[in-house]
Amino acid sequence: MVRGWLIFILANVLIFLFLIPAYDFRPDLHTLSKNRLTLLNIHGSIWYGSASLGISDGRRTYALPGEINWYPMLFLDGMIIGFSVSHPNLEDNIYFGLRPIGFGLGSGKASFPATWLTALGAPFNSIRPEGQIELNWGRIVSGEPFKAELIWTDAQSVLSQVRPLGDYKLEVSGVTKGPMNFKISTLKGKLQIDVSGETKPGEKPNIKGYASASDGVDSPIKGILGHIGRPKDGKYEITIFNEVGR
Repeated sequence: MVRGWLIFILANVLIFLFLIPAYDFRPDLHTLSKNRLTLLNIHGSIWYGSASLGISDGRRTYALPGEINWYPMLFLDGMIIGFSVSHPNLEDNIYFGLRPIGFGLGSGKASFPATWLTALGAPFNSIRPEGQIELNWGRIVSGEPFKAELIWTDAQSVLSQVRPLGDYKLEVSGVTKGPMNFKISTLKGKLQIDVSGETKPGEKPNIKGYASASDGVDSPIKGILGHIGRPKDGKYEITIFNEVGR
């Protein structure tokens, strides 16, 4: 009799957990992303569902095109339990979930229009970037080193009549919840950028770098140089990244 009641209670608990609406997770995502991300047009449960991703610049929320779909997976890529997530802008499904120690995110690759960055606010809402973004990252595990790379091709901006400005690469490495290093460099183009920096938890990012025009001080991209930095020793000391997160 007792065993039967225990099985009944356990079954109902599992059913309850299985049917938890996906929108119950929305406040958690909002908090974890520091009010930057939210889920919109949510359907299904936290285990099987779909939604659109919204990005906030602090004043309004922008819905990104495409639908996110997810479903659970067991014992995949070192995870005890996790989720397989798909989106039209992902090259393949990505996986995230609970590992024996902490959480993990599987490696992945995504590509999307640079205009999406405008939704993040400053400094992107001033630059109003155009072109294409390609994002690659390796497996990210709590407390372990990781690397990620972002390439911006056919880069364009409303601040410059030169189109395209070039191709640029951002490299990030570090440890989750620890110090991170990054570097921005020019792959090709008239706008030459050389930036490096470091971020530490609880501290203001330390960002240093310069920008210049490959064809001299009278270049048609002089206008955008004046916007992203201030003149110094024939180059422009970059200051625009101090606006990130405002």
